Amino acid sequence: MKAKLLLALIVSLLFCGSVQANPTFMALSVSPGETFEFDVVTTQVVSGLFSTTGSILVDWGDGNSNSYNGTDQVWSHDYGDAIGTRTVTITNAGALTKYRMDAVGANVQFALSDLPSGVVYFICYGSNTISGSLSDLPSGVVYFICTGSNTVSGSLSDLPSGVTAFYCSGSNTVSDYTTKTWTTKPATFKVIPTGVGGLDENEIDQLLIDLDDDLEWVAGNSIELTGTNAAPTAASSAARSNILTEMGGSGLTTN
Repeated sequence: MKAKLLLALIVSLLFCGSVQANPTFMALSVSPGETFEFDVVTTQVVSGLFSTTGSILVDWGDGNSNSYNGTDQVWSHDYGDAIGTRTVTITNAGALTKYRMDAVGANVQFALSDLPSGVVYFICYGSNTISGSLSDLPSGVVYFICTGSNTVSGSLSDLPSGVTAFYCSGSNTVSDYTTKTWTTKPATFKVIPTGVGGLDENEIDQLLIDLDDDLEWVAGNSIELTGTNAAPTAASSAARSNILTEMGGSGLTTN
C-alpha cells in the first residue's frame, strides 16, 4: 500500500511539474517578429515619421530607445555629435507601414532588401546612401521617394504594381526598362539619376508609350525623366503629345 501511495505521489508531482513547464515552453516558442536595422552615418540628428499597425521599439544604437505606435508618429534623435556610425534596430518591424526620414543632410544607410515586409510608404530625404534593386521592394509599396547619394539600381519594370508615387534621384543606376502593364497610375513619376546609367532612348520611348497606352493623365500629374536619362525620340512623339494634352499642357519633362 505504501509503495502504491509513493508511486502515485511521484506521478502527481511529475504531472504538476509538466503543467508548470508548459507556459514557459510556449512563451519561448513565440516569434518576436521582424527586425529592421539601418546605419546612421556621420550624422548628429535624424528625424521623420513612422506609421505602424502595432507597437515598435527603436533602439538608437547609443543606449537610448523609444517606442512608437499609431499613424504618423513623429520621431527624432540627437546623437550629440556626428562622429562614426550608429546602428539603429527596430523590433517588431513587421508592424511598420511608413518609414519617412526627412532630416536635412542626414545619411541613413541600408539595402532595399532589408525593408520590413509591411512597408507601404517609403520616403527618404537627405544625403542618404540607400542601395539595392527596385525588385527588392516589398510588394505592397505604393509610395517611394528616395533622394541623396543613393545607389538604387534595377529595372522600372520591377516596380510593385500598386505604386501611386515614384521619385528616385541621386547617384542611382536605375538603367533598365523593357515593358510593363501599368494598372495603377503613379500621379508623380520622377526618375532623375545623376550618376552613370539612366535609361537609353529606346527605354525612354517605350516607357512613355506604355504610360500613354495604359493610363489616363490629368492636370496636376507629373512625369519627369531628366538627369542622365536619354532624350526621347520621334518614336514616342504621339505618346508625349497625348500625355501632355491629358495633363492640360504641362507636367511632362524630359531631356
